[in-house]
Amino acid sequence: MTVDLVIKDGKVVTPRGLFPGGVAVDDGVIVAVGGNEHLPPANVTLNAQDKLILPGVIDPHTHPGKREFATDIRTETSSATIGGVTTMGAIIKSTRMGEWVDVPQGIPSYKQSFPSAKEAVDANSTIDVYFNFAIVTDEQANEIPYYAKEFGVTSFKFYVGYMGGDKSTRRAGLGDWCSRLGFPDGFDDGTVYLGFENIAKVGPPCIAHIHAENMGMSRIFFDRIFRAGRNDLAGWADRSPGICEAAHIRTYAYFAKVTGTPIYVVHLNSLEGLDEIRRARAEGIQIFAETCPQYTWIATDDDPPGVWGKSSPPLRDKNTADGLVKALADGDIFCMGTDHCPNLQENHMGGELIPPDSVGIFRSASQSGIQTLLPSMLNYGVNTGVLSIERLVEICCKNPAYAAGLYPQKGALKVGSDGDILVVDTKLTKKVTAETIHAPYLAFFRERNLTGWPTVVTVRGEVVMQDNEIVGKPGHGKYLGRLLGDQQVANLDPS
Repeated sequence: MTVDLVIKDGKVVTPRGLFPGGVAVDDGVIVAVGGNEHLPPANVTLNAQDKLILPGVIDPHTHPGKREFATDIRTETSSATIGGVTTMGAIIKSTRMGEWVDVPQGIPSYKQSFPSAKEAVDANSTIDVYFNFAIVTDEQANEIPYYAKEFGVTSFKFYVGYMGGDKSTRRAGLGDWCSRLGFPDGFDDGTVYLGFENIAKVGPPCIAHIHAENMGMSRIFFDRIFRAGRNDLAGWADRSPGICEAAHIRTYAYFAKVTGTPIYVVHLNSLEGLDEIRRARAEGIQIFAETCPQYTWIATDDDPPGVWGKSSPPLRDKNTADGLVKALADGDIFCMGTDHCPNLQENHMGGELIPPDSVGIFRSASQSGIQTLLPSMLNYGVNTGVLSIERLVEICCKNPAYAAGLYPQKGALKVGSDGDILVVDTKLTKKVTAETIHAPYLAFFRERNLTGWPTVVTVRGEVVMQDNEIVGKPGHGKYLGRLLGDQQVANLDPS
């Protein structure tokens, strides 16, 4: 039997260890994993030249829809291949799934916005994409069972940091920010509770995501920072200290406990929040934590300074970053994401890190990270001995796929899994520039040299990136509808 593709002469990496050999793919799925002598003949054979062979990386936390949706899908899924991301979790709002409108009027049901968004992915994506719906109305919360069964959407995000009244009743800055994010109307804990109830009713692999950052508390710290005249990166962090994250994790972990809903905390960035994750897990709550490279490998006193390190939620000090890295290594943090926001620099850079008033406070507080997820983990984690390569495969491939309800279709080098494969050169060094990441956006690791980059990337057996050149075509990637039930035994049909 001759198969479509064989990648051989490498070191195959799994969560359990490494072995010499390769992987064979036919009709988009892996049909053999083993030593070179056990691999079948192929129409195309690539020699990994003793480099590492990894599963494709899953980035579970991205934000297309900052411009016209199809445009973001086309550009971001293409540039993602530079860093070895083969599956993208798109966190989207029903108001941001088509043509871009600065401040939308009303919040429609996903029944209205989903069909065109799926078409945009199928026509424009280079890699595979799944959706994570932001739930901000009672209507959307009640329709969760429909979204899961009819659209294959099983993860739902609650922006609990941005709840409250409508734009006119929220304090200056936050209301405008929320409107421009795509939800001009406020919501409350009733919407969150209703959503949690419906997620629990549907069952696995449905899960609730939360952006934990109590902005009601944060406004007190905002005011103090303004009055003190601070305009440094540490001041930006102090306006939303770790207790704001921890308070929300405790509150919504309790909601999860009462309703029986699995909960996933996005962009964990504080030791206080980490303590609450551990506390909830000790109480038997099914809770998963995701952090991001900017919170583990960059600190408030690092270069790049000032506005170049501005993110929302904020970066922390070196002690916090080190604590999060240790939690990654020890297993207290489940996986990595990036919070990738494709914002053009000229549209989102403010003159000051912290403006003299609260209007526009979040300006420039979102940046690019999908291309540097794997290279930063290799450079600062594996190459320094802080993380094993096996642990990296868990937190960047297997675990995000599992949390998304996609394992072992994604995130694994197993027979029957999709042929999403990386050949990685752990000695290849590149400087992070607009040219090397194929994107004009702000990037957290800008101008830094990172060592460890993929040289070959395949999605379902098709080479989409080779030697820093994107060769994949828009339309090869597909929308991923997830199946209800136990993902360990679910049909692996990607349709």
